[in-house]
Amino acid sequence: MSSAIGEFVIALRAALKADAGVAAIVGAKVFDVVPGDKRGMPDDALAPWIYIGPVSAPRSEDECLRAWAPRVRIYCATTDFDRQSVWALADAVDAALDQKTLTLANGFTMASALRAVESGDVIDPLSPRLAYCDFTCTIYRNTPFQ
Repeated sequence: MSSAIGEFVIALRAALKADAGVAAIVGAKVFDVVPGDKRGMPDDALAPWIYIGPVSAPRSEDECLRAWAPRVRIYCATTDFDRQSVWALADAVDAALDQKTLTLANGFTMASALRAVESGDVIDPLSPRLAYCDFTCTIYRNTPFQ
């Protein structure tokens, strides 16, 4: 059985991999989780890359359909020593997704386009250089309540 958020994450990854601006920087390195080495630490050798971070999924119900208003955080990672390259990647992610409507499978539909709501960077001396982009939208299940 599929879920609204599962289908949403699949569509996000597909959209990012298909975008020419994103692919020019990371190729197909768009992950659902942080790629790790044998110790479970982020694998810097794969950088640059993108991964889908946390997704919150508040429920919203109208009279007939189940709906969700997910907010997703997408992380961008590079190993450069300055912020320029990671912010260039974050800008490419924003351009690829902001105001886009994705096609979801298995009975779910995006009722509103993705909207960029926040971005920032993460300073952690033990990890690759990171920036994030947060997006939100509304998703409906296509079948009415029974």
